[in-house]
Amino acid sequence: MAFVVTATSEGTVKSGTYHSMRVDVIDFDAPIASVAWVQTSGIATKIGEPTKSVTRQRTPRVGEDSVVGYQVTVTDAQGATATATTSITIEGEAFDSDKLNLISKDLNGGVSLWSYTCINTLAQLTAAGFWDSAIGLEPFDIIKVHCADGPHELQLVGGAAQHINSIQNKVAVATQGQGRNREYPTLRKLDTNPLLLPADQSASSLMWPYLVDLSVSGEEGYALFWATDHSNHVGSGTWMATAPTPLGPWKHHGMVFRDDVTGGEQHETPSVVWDEVNSRWLQYYQLKFVPGYINQLTLVATADRVTNADGTPTTWTVIGVAIPEYYTNNAGDGHTGYFKPFRYDGGWYGFGLYGGTDNSRKAFYTSYNNGLTYQPHPQVLQNGQHLLAHLEGFDPENWMIKHNSGATVVYNNQLWLIAPAGAGASGGAEIPMGKICAFRVGSDGVTLGKAVDITPPLQAWEDQTLGVDQLGSAVMWQGRMYVVYRQGGGDGGFGLMEVL
Repeated sequence: MAFVVTATSEGTVKSGTYHSMRVDVIDFDAPIASVAWVQTSGIATKIGEPTKSVTRQRTPRVGEDSVVGYQVTVTDAQGATATATTSITIEGEAFDSDKLNLISKDLNGGVSLWSYTCINTLAQLTAAGFWDSAIGLEPFDIIKVHCADGPHELQLVGGAAQHINSIQNKVAVATQGQGRNREYPTLRKLDTNPLLLPADQSASSLMWPYLVDLSVSGEEGYALFWATDHSNHVGSGTWMATAPTPLGPWKHHGMVFRDDVTGGEQHETPSVVWDEVNSRWLQYYQLKFVPGYINQLTLVATADRVTNADGTPTTWTVIGVAIPEYYTNNAGDGHTGYFKPFRYDGGWYGFGLYGGTDNSRKAFYTSYNNGLTYQPHPQVLQNGQHLLAHLEGFDPENWMIKHNSGATVVYNNQLWLIAPAGAGASGGAEIPMGKICAFRVGSDGVTLGKAVDITPPLQAWEDQTLGVDQLGSAVMWQGRMYVVYRQGGGDGGFGLMEVL
């Protein structure tokens, strides 16, 4: 017997935000066997869960209103099918006063210089009315924009912005050819990517990939850890997969740990390090609303092994707080999460937040008790813009070094930080891609060398707007070094790069 399906959406959705679609089945006799969502029109989008009756996904960022059509097909156990359609309108991003920043005021006869970074096209930026709500802009002011069409200079004339110059690319500091035996490391994405996609596993989103070599504890193979991206506590936790090599094939174990003991919420950012002194693994992760604290902080748990003898996941035991909140040195809301540990020359170190939210302060942390607790270096890490100013597209108002979203490697007997650099945002917010840069790390941990732009090209499977936003950890395999990374935000996927 025929049945009827209806598809509904949220109608109008803002650019770069999550939305849901659902299908309802009416007057069906046989059980439903399958659901299949497909896009039928409009700009390319992702469907978060194309085989579920309710699917949640994030819209791409757009500069003008865009209508996207979808169709869902439902099949019952007898083979009968029914289809329905729906659509969404993605609102284009209009002028945003928070992105307009004054660089220099009243130069050359009263002309001021501004910067503006956005997803809009050059045509939209020069359309009449776009800048009408801008406060402070005056006739003949110059605006350096970094938009969908690249870097350009505009000048305000007659109430509209006119295009006056296309900014030429600067020469990158990295001028040596790609390959080995150079002063600084470079990156090559593997042709075998992607390493892991959302559909390959059970977490609602992807965040913070961390790859470890299990041979240090006498186990075999490699383990990949990750978490959800700003889920509720029930949906959060540490996920894990294991493989004989960093390239796979991966055996997925699902969620292997969530701290339900401490009393906090939103278990995220797992990083796993071997303690050879006490023969144990330490897993660092962050929680918010831990009793006795106000904001997010870093905790630590332990396990003797990552997997049991039969290959099943081991049990992690909570130890306690590894990095408490800090409020000195203008540390904002005290947030000390997003901690990325590393071992170097027998020591325990890491980069993590020092204040969180929009303060953008980070710290270089050191442990003096084999990784149980960490103390920040007294020199708090700021945005590091003086190390980025030579890079193409540099925005002096918004760019920063994302120390704790990077990976530390030893290259030519020198410690390097390979990390994203670009516009910053509070946790969970997605922003256009920046650069991947190498920074020489000084002996004090807080002195970094000038950024070397080593950004590898995007691959076809990667999000062409968001690009790479997180690097995890580096491991060795067959004499070569590999680092895991995330691209495309929480709905993207993980890939692998070789460090050359």
